[in-house]
Amino acid sequence: MSHNLEALTAFDFESLAKTVLDETLGVDLEIYKAGRDGGIDLRHAWSGDAGQLIVQCKHTPAAKIGSLRSQFKNVELPKVRELKPQRYVIFTSAGLTRANKSLLKSDLAPFVTRESDIYGRQQIEYFLDTHPDAVRAHLRLWLSNSSVLQSVLNQDVALRSADLMRRIKSQLSTFVDTPALARAQDILRQQRVCLITGPPGIGKTTLAHILCAELVALGYEAIQVTGRISEALKLWQEGKKQVFVFDDFLGRSARGDLIERNEDEDIPGFAERVHAAGDKCFIMTTRGYILGQARVIYDRLSKPALKLAECLLELEDLDLRSRSLILYNHVWASQLEPAEKALFSERDVYWPILDHKNYSPRLVSLSLERYSRERNEHALTAPQIMLRNLDNPAELWDHAIARQLPDEPRGVLDVFATIGAQVGLSQLRDIWTDALDTGHEPTSEDRFERYLAVLEGDFLTVGGPSDTPIISSANPSIDDYMAGRLRERPRMLGGLLNRTPSFSHVEGIHRLFSYRANFGAAEAAKSSWKVVLQPKVFDAYRRLIGHSDPLSELKEIDRGERFRRLAKLWSVVDTDAQTLIALDLTAALLRDSGSKVGLLTLDCFGEAVALLGQLEQFPDAYNLHEMLVQQLIDLVTESAFSWDEARSALSHVETLSSPDSRSLEALIIEAMDYMVRGELELWEGIEGPYEGNFSNDLESMIEYASMQSDPDDVYPGYDRAARFLDMVSEQRELDAEDLWRGSSESGKGFNVDHLMRGLQ
Repeated sequence: MSHNLEALTAFDFESLAKTVLDETLGVDLEIYKAGRDGGIDLRHAWSGDAGQLIVQCKHTPAAKIGSLRSQFKNVELPKVRELKPQRYVIFTSAGLTRANKSLLKSDLAPFVTRESDIYGRQQIEYFLDTHPDAVRAHLRLWLSNSSVLQSVLNQDVALRSADLMRRIKSQLSTFVDTPALARAQDILRQQRVCLITGPPGIGKTTLAHILCAELVALGYEAIQVTGRISEALKLWQEGKKQVFVFDDFLGRSARGDLIERNEDEDIPGFAERVHAAGDKCFIMTTRGYILGQARVIYDRLSKPALKLAECLLELEDLDLRSRSLILYNHVWASQLEPAEKALFSERDVYWPILDHKNYSPRLVSLSLERYSRERNEHALTAPQIMLRNLDNPAELWDHAIARQLPDEPRGVLDVFATIGAQVGLSQLRDIWTDALDTGHEPTSEDRFERYLAVLEGDFLTVGGPSDTPIISSANPSIDDYMAGRLRERPRMLGGLLNRTPSFSHVEGIHRLFSYRANFGAAEAAKSSWKVVLQPKVFDAYRRLIGHSDPLSELKEIDRGERFRRLAKLWSVVDTDAQTLIALDLTAALLRDSGSKVGLLTLDCFGEAVALLGQLEQFPDAYNLHEMLVQQLIDLVTESAFSWDEARSALSHVETLSSPDSRSLEALIIEAMDYMVRGELELWEGIEGPYEGNFSNDLESMIEYASMQSDPDDVYPGYDRAARFLDMVSEQRELDAEDLWRGSSESGKGFNVDHLMRGLQ
């Protein structure tokens, strides 16, 4: 039987080599990291002084013996001489004759001692023929087998089903076996129906196609449903194994014509028929928010036949291993030139992609496709294009949110995005009711729960205690998209500002325009802020400055919160009239600061300094500025700081620019010097290895003390403590390196560095 080794990536081929050699050599090989071009792909170390076995993999199916000999003699042999293995094994996908093996054995003497330690394509295929379980264990190899899928492609089947199989074949080059595959397989085995849901771009269609391919390999006929479920009913054949695939079965919006077509009844009915048949399977996909919306409208879609079949794809399915392999496979299979692919092999290039909060398989794929089409139109590299798309994922979410979501659920999402943080369900409902709801029947609470059901899963998550649920964003990239969307809708934001009962909600809207990096130098955004939103934000801050907040746990507005709110008010002052209002509010607060109830405390130090910083910008507020500085000096003089409190206080005060704030800074530094000296003096008399506990503050104290030209002279004990921290730091670096060697959660035997170097 012919096996399609060409379908494997270099990493797949290494994994196959481990499977074959573990069995034939009777050892447990490990994927080994010996540094760049270290000459080792797999190895096994025997106990004692018995040495080690090293395996070199060469995935070059079309290579001729001349090029192989040149590669081994000129590139690999010098490395092997350095490693001096007891046994050296070659594993290549190139076809080798006995004469070819004899030449390679001679070239690599004395390390290759027998021709049987050189595995060519013939030996690999013989092993796979006699070990079918090994083929099945390597999904890409099994599903791309010429005797399985190719036979389907050659059948005289409906054009669209043939097209489905061609799409599946192309997806095999990039598919990664994530935890979601096992969940979906279990559901399909038990229910014979699998409904795959999840947010856009996470891989629902790809997973559906892989499930279909597995069934085709087991003898099922693939039927693609593209319009109505009645198409599947017409193609149903009793006694024949069939798998029906209905991608995006609810369409682009559940508000379509399902009712008119009776699809809401026919689809659950078809699922029940498949479940009972025994020789049929039914695979569907849809975005979770569309399914939630449809279930609100069509309760038949909540029948057990579909509920039990649901498989939700989540971001948690994309762990480090999955993310790494998805990126690697897409780059490997792309149209990039070899030098362009090699760019992704560097850790400082690939890690920002893998660790990006907006990581998405679709964005990885779209970025590579776009770069291949437009590489001559800009100077950016493929990794730079990918990072730019991850930083701005609008393309992924624009269609789903702006065009597919109904207005009402989108309104709830808009309100959530303006809050800009996790929020209690009841609090979000109250804000939405006050800000957007029109008051029509049914009740606001009923409508809110219905709209939230549409959003839950793809856009928002509901967690926390059952009696006080917490609403969070389902995907960080949604937050970025929504921020950009809302900045383009100043009139809507102005309406929210007029009606919201929450100071925190006003801050969320203000935050959209506070950070210039969010919208660059866009003139439209600047104009929207200046003309429409700045006056409304100021008025809303003023209106709510002393009010309790439905988004806060505070029952009363304490002094620290008052300082914080006044600082926010000052941050948007832009006219003389607004300055007068802010001066009056601040004077009232400071006049009360000497009262028993209103005395300044360390808890509100940062907020008071933030207000001080705002006052520095307004000459008319000089008297208030001077009064607040003196109150803060009194607070520092009379308080017992902890180290963290002192560091925080200093970081706040260092932002100030007025000359009279320097005396406040000097008092804080004096307190910090006293604490550092007392801590480091404990180290001065320690001899030999230190095995006890050390202060959690020691590292930051050493950093603080190191700013002196001779720290040990100023702070006796500094040198001894610093040497100890150096040893701790070295151990941390070793622990971090272990992660990349695969000894941590990235999975046993899996190594990100080794994987990505395969792109060189």
